[in-house]
Amino acid sequence: VLVTGKRNETISGYLHKYYATYVINFTTYFFLLADERPPLVPGSAMTSSKVDYTFKEEASRLELLIRLVYLIPLSIVMVILANIAGVAWFVQVLYALVTGKKHKTLWDIEALYLRYAVNMMYYTFMQTDERPPIMPV
Repeated sequence: VLVTGKRNETISGYLHKYYATYVINFTTYFFLLADERPPLVPGSAMTSSKVDYTFKEEASRLELLIRLVYLIPLSIVMVILANIAGVAWFVQVLYALVTGKKHKTLWDIEALYLRYAVNMMYYTFMQTDERPPIMPV
């Protein structure tokens, strides 16, 4: 990107496929956000989790430099959110074991973390120039 000002479609496609079929599927299942087991075969996505992504070849060199600074606050928020989601996951597992149900508030916290993580991953690995908000929404 820095040299050509363009994204490589092969690398972008591979990263998107990796996010959409492994990272997101596994995390969705692990955090008890979906009951559907993630597929063992790479390339097949779960029906309960979906990422919309369209490849754009053009990339801003200025945005690449801004990205390096912008990732500092994003990373700080990500670490805090990951710790909160980890505690929520632990409580959710205990709650599900005892009651046989999922707690809506804990589920919302875990889903918030997953949305934030996915947006940050796509921005970090230059899949998009659209900056994610620093604070999770």
